Amino acid sequence: MMNTELTPEDILPYLKNFISIYDEKGNEVNPIPDGVPVTVYCDSDRDRGFCINDITYNMGLELLIARSWIVHSELEQLIQKATQ
Repeated sequence: MMNTELTPEDILPYLKNFISIYDEKGNEVNPIPDGVPVTVYCDSDRDRGFCINDITYNMGLELLIARSWIVHSELEQLIQKATQ
């Protein structure tokens, strides 16, 4: 586990490792798991950003514009390996 909080700038290079929620036709194929701390990428016409290290229960409208996700501990491991 990392000792510092991640920023969007830290996370953006790893967006390719996120799991897409929807397929090309817009069908939900990889839902965000419940009860697991995840980092979620959200995108809409008006807003774009990350919900960092949270569980779905605590997320609100962000879930409506969520596009992809990664288990937060896995993201931390990727970043830690890259910075060693």
